[in-house]
Amino acid sequence: MGFCGLTLCGLQFVLSMISRGNMRTKHNLKGNGCKDCLCAYYCQPCDLTHQDKEGEWREAQPRPITDPPRNLKPMSYQPQRENPANAEIR
Repeated sequence: MGFCGLTLCGLQFVLSMISRGNMRTKHNLKGNGCKDCLCAYYCQPCDLTHQDKEGEWREAQPRPITDPPRNLKPMSYQPQRENPANAEIR
C-alpha cells in the first residue's frame, strides 16, 4: 500500500532509499543519504538488485570468532537463597 501511494505521488524511490540506508548501517558500509537517494531515484531496479546481491554476499561471509553472537544478553549471576528444608540436613 505504501509503495502504491508513493508511486502515485512520484516518490516510489523513497522505500528503496530507506532500505539502502538500513543496509549501509547494518553492514557498516561507506556512503551517505545523498548517494542513497540518487541511486534509488535514477536507477531503482539496479539499486534493488545491488542491495539483494550485497545482502546475500554479506550474510554468507563467516563472522570472526571475536564478534559476539547477535541478540544474546550477557549472563548475570543470581545469588541462591538457602532453602530451610536443606538447613536441617547439615
